[in-house]
Amino acid sequence: MVKKGNLIFSRLFSWIGLGLLSTWVFYLFYQQARTPDSEQLHVLYLSLSAFFLFFFAAFSLFKKFVRYLFLSVCFIPLCLALLGLQTIPSFFLLMVGLGLALWLHYLERKEATVENVKQLKLESIETQCNELNNQTKDVGQLRQSLLNKKERLTHLREALRGASYTLSEEDLSQMLVNRALSLVEKGESASLYFLKKDREQLLQMAQTKWSPETPAVSGENLTLFHQWVLRNRQPLLVEDVKKEFRFEIPQAFTQNKNFPKGLISIPLISEDKMLGLLTLTASKEESLSVEELRLLTILSSFYALSLSNARLYRETERLANLDGLTQLVVKRCFRESLSQELYQGKQTKRVVSLLMLDIDFFKKVNDEHGHLVGDAVLVKISEILRKFSPQNAVVCRYGGEEFSILLPGFSKKEAFELAEKFRSEVEQMHLLIRRQQIKVTLSAGVACFPEDALVEEPLLKGADSALYQAKREGRNRVVGV
Repeated sequence: MVKKGNLIFSRLFSWIGLGLLSTWVFYLFYQQARTPDSEQLHVLYLSLSAFFLFFFAAFSLFKKFVRYLFLSVCFIPLCLALLGLQTIPSFFLLMVGLGLALWLHYLERKEATVENVKQLKLESIETQCNELNNQTKDVGQLRQSLLNKKERLTHLREALRGASYTLSEEDLSQMLVNRALSLVEKGESASLYFLKKDREQLLQMAQTKWSPETPAVSGENLTLFHQWVLRNRQPLLVEDVKKEFRFEIPQAFTQNKNFPKGLISIPLISEDKMLGLLTLTASKEESLSVEELRLLTILSSFYALSLSNARLYRETERLANLDGLTQLVVKRCFRESLSQELYQGKQTKRVVSLLMLDIDFFKKVNDEHGHLVGDAVLVKISEILRKFSPQNAVVCRYGGEEFSILLPGFSKKEAFELAEKFRSEVEQMHLLIRRQQIKVTLSAGVACFPEDALVEEPLLKGADSALYQAKREGRNRVVGV
């Protein structure tokens, strides 16, 4: 662009020339009035023409080349006339003026071209700077997004690693809801529900809140969503409950401040078996995303496998500790419990009683009626022992037809009375097999810690000695040490 100073200079040059030319014209009029001369008349006509041309050029400043041309053609004859050199041919003067105009126009165009080039370069640099700034912002956003993803994947890796450290179903349940909240930044609360055996009801196993101020969401309010997940066996994402068109949610629920604004519900499936579902809620609309749904699906599938393994381990452990026929504790587990109870009894000075029981003439039952009848007798007596034993008692099939019962906190007198109850119930038992009434009796021996023994082996030996004493005294009785 042309500098503002050049424009001011051109206008000033034009007005000064106009003033000088006007003065010269008045001077020529004055000389013509005094001494008429044809040469002076010619100069007068030339000057008037130059005056009008000069006047037109002065008001046509927006056309730069024409302006310089008119100024040069008019101003040079004026200067020569003032110097007394009017004899120079007009054609020569016109060529000089035209050359001067072309030279001024070239200088101005050159300057304008340089300025335009600079302006174009400046605009190009500004455009590049803007593009770089935008790219920098995009790179910054991408970097932050990658950092967030890295952090979430780190939490996911730690969560998956933590699931392999325990086989406790309760620990895995609480760990799952805690890890789920750590993966979802805007999550408010998470709950884990297990299916009951009837496969029709959900049992809440674990729940956690993001903050103490967050209200807990009961499973009853989410039954609609849970039913959909259980029926379709697919994850569910509800970004805004009020805008959700797949469910007919009662207005009373949506107006409740404790009702979630968004939720994610994921089924826990292991080996095509539905275990339950994980539900995460948010108190703000549009705060849960598909990416978080994907992460929670990965987490839930891994924990579903871990929970299935924990249940399998627990069942295997239970079967290993129980007798296959009577479902009573096996001898090994009973001895471990006895050692533990005696140790705690020494620490807390609590009494522990031990019963040893044996079926009278059980070999005769097997010989006369067969082993299947003998097994039925064992099962029936086991049910009686389990029914009348206290909750903290350990009932064991010690071997063959012999049973043992550990009674923490029972005195010798209380244990004796309980053994007498067992004996009486077995004596009154009616077992009809193949139209035959099977009658059996029970003998028992009682020993007590610390009254009869302070360690495991002497206590067992004392109870066993009391049992054989009952056998020697005629069976179907209870004998204490």
